Amino acid sequence: MSESPKKRDPRNGLRMSASLATVFTILGHTVFGFEQPVAQVVVALATGYACAFLFEWIDARANGVKPGFAGGGFRKIVDFLLPAHMTSITLSFLLYFGQRLWIMALTVALALGSKYVFRVRQNGRLQHFMNPSNFGIAVVLIVFQWTGVLPWNF
Repeated sequence: MSESPKKRDPRNGLRMSASLATVFTILGHTVFGFEQPVAQVVVALATGYACAFLFEWIDARANGVKPGFAGGGFRKIVDFLLPAHMTSITLSFLLYFGQRLWIMALTVALALGSKYVFRVRQNGRLQHFMNPSNFGIAVVLIVFQWTGVLPWNF
């Protein structure tokens, strides 16, 4: 008798990536000498989490379905926030705005909002097709041309 192979959870890759990006950010501010203020990371994460809940709630209400974060306990909420965490944390160390933290919040909101705007139906589900971080970076670099990218040297 052979056992059927255990199915892989597709969120494991996202969990690992989000964990590594978080560790990289912590090391960047403590060891590597990132020039961005730590407040930029805090603003990015707070905006990311708030936008994730708000956009999902609005989308669920508009489509008459239950929000993706509802009805599964703490683990479901953590898994729901992983994409927002990943987008927020990477934007916080990829861009440099000086002390203009509102632009960090705008970039994260644009990035996460793009997931709800640029979608196509695939196998009966709406799926976003553009990398949210890249969209946020592109818009901000076009609008605020003095914004820096990767200001530290290795």
